[in-house]
Amino acid sequence: MKIAAVLLLAFVTSASTASHQTKLKEKHRLQFANLLTYYTDFADLKPLLINYGDKSIYLSSFHPQAAARLVRFNDESTEWEYGEWTRSCGSVANVTKPIEVFPGTGFEPRILWGYSMDNWDKPTAFVTLKEQKRRLTGRYKLSLQYSEEPWMLGHTPKVKYTVESQEFIVDP
Repeated sequence: MKIAAVLLLAFVTSASTASHQTKLKEKHRLQFANLLTYYTDFADLKPLLINYGDKSIYLSSFHPQAAARLVRFNDESTEWEYGEWTRSCGSVANVTKPIEVFPGTGFEPRILWGYSMDNWDKPTAFVTLKEQKRRLTGRYKLSLQYSEEPWMLGHTPKVKYTVESQEFIVDP
């Protein structure tokens, strides 16, 4: 009887969490656009983040969170790995002004892909958060954090969400 109760609780919790995540996705309805399935140069990435929802979303006005991050698929572990990133600082112009993406509009986020490379000018490897080097050729996607409330100097939202792009291949 106890096992059945534990299994039922686990199922209800799992279903509730999945339902909550689905509602968040439907509620925000953010999507990356203007991405190809294949690239030969990271500099050619020119995504557009489109807000198909009915309310504004906000991006961080802090550097580098205002930019999309590279995430690379590790074929060996079969997991996605975030690229190396720099510390946060308020070096974006107007750190006291929120970056708002209105409903029905798009925003062109920067991609600071160089932060995830071993060399800015002539990269030879993708560098993970754990500072492990991976070959450049591979499956990637973009990741960007956002909030339902303004995110700027003096106000960090309690709840942050993440939107990810569809995957694409980069083969320099």
